[in-house]
Amino acid sequence: MGPPQADLRATPASIIPTEQIGSIPRPADLIERIAIAGSEDPDLALLYDIAIRDTIERLEATGSPVVTDGEQRKYHNFATYCVHGLRNTAPDGFKIPFSDGHTRRMARLTGGPFRYRCYADGFLDVALRYAHVPVKQAVISPSCLSLMYPSERIPDYSREQFIEDLQTDPDALQEGDSAAGIGRCQQVIRETIPLLRSEATRYSISVRTELAASVPRILGDRVQLQQVLMNLLVNSIEAMKDIDGTRELVITSQRGENEQALVSISDTGVGIPQQHADQIFNAFFTTKPHGTGMGLRISSSIVESHGGRLWAAGNSPRGATFCFTLPAEAET
Repeated sequence: MGPPQADLRATPASIIPTEQIGSIPRPADLIERIAIAGSEDPDLALLYDIAIRDTIERLEATGSPVVTDGEQRKYHNFATYCVHGLRNTAPDGFKIPFSDGHTRRMARLTGGPFRYRCYADGFLDVALRYAHVPVKQAVISPSCLSLMYPSERIPDYSREQFIEDLQTDPDALQEGDSAAGIGRCQQVIRETIPLLRSEATRYSISVRTELAASVPRILGDRVQLQQVLMNLLVNSIEAMKDIDGTRELVITSQRGENEQALVSISDTGVGIPQQHADQIFNAFFTTKPHGTGMGLRISSSIVESHGGRLWAAGNSPRGATFCFTLPAEAET
């Protein structure tokens, strides 16, 4: 059985059913911050995240069966995203012509060894946090990147060595092998908080951590658990950014019941409406004007897939606390 087909009989003659391709314009505040800090500033992570979420929500609202992140993070261009910024490259590489007349210029390799700077699956992981239809992602093939090697030979680094590195990047293999070993959840918390620090400062939100030393070691997918933390922290920031009074975000980790790791994110935001307390983890339920209702559902699914549980409670006099547990790494 093939994929669903568009019913052209129900489509106005002036509209051709299609899927979006290419880039989507970036939000003005993101462009302004990039102009000041540069596109690689880690403090821009939340603004990129918000732009990606907004892009996906808008594309899904059109009814498209497949969406894209609009190349929001690939600031320079989709052809150089995985090598941009490498120190052993120069900007005067070959030109890639396009049918409409514009060109993209690839980097030129100046020395070895070759290592990718980032990978397409990292962009896809972020997009999948917010999409509930299939997501497509532009990927540059090794055959295209092979043209980075100059016509003149690079001393002590042959084209054959380059092609070998291009196809079997050892750093990528090591990163994949270590993705499952997290250790203590404090490590994931410490890696995630700096990504949101500038946005918290922007809205005058104080951030405090209380990370106990006795938290048991855990085993899981680092990227997925960081997604859970990012989603909960972003939700807390959004819940506080427009309120009057104290704005405080507290992240704690401690040893929970049955030797589990317990992580809590507490805020002084608008809180959880009592009439919706039992619905916030349901798919497609949202209290946000432009929300998809998938963030908490996906976060809960990730935690449950690791053998844990995610829940929420209201704070007094206002705000909310989200908690999740993760089982300890089995002793061997």
